[in-house]
Amino acid sequence: MPAPVGQLFAIALLVGHQDLSSKAFVDLAVSLPALFAGSALGVIAFHRVNETVFRKTVLVLLLLSGISLI
Repeated sequence: MPAPVGQLFAIALLVGHQDLSSKAFVDLAVSLPALFAGSALGVIAFHRVNETVFRKTVLVLLLLSGISLI
């Protein structure tokens, strides 16, 4: 399942349970273009970059993201 489809499915589940406030809908509307742009860039990068380089880049970004949370 492509990333945006999974994320949209999760949002649909939250809406179904009525766990989203009206502010969350506004935030969602603002963030959807970035969600799709990031997913599209990731798919393009995956097809154009060597698989090993792509995997290492993703792992480094995940590591940096985790470190920033500490």
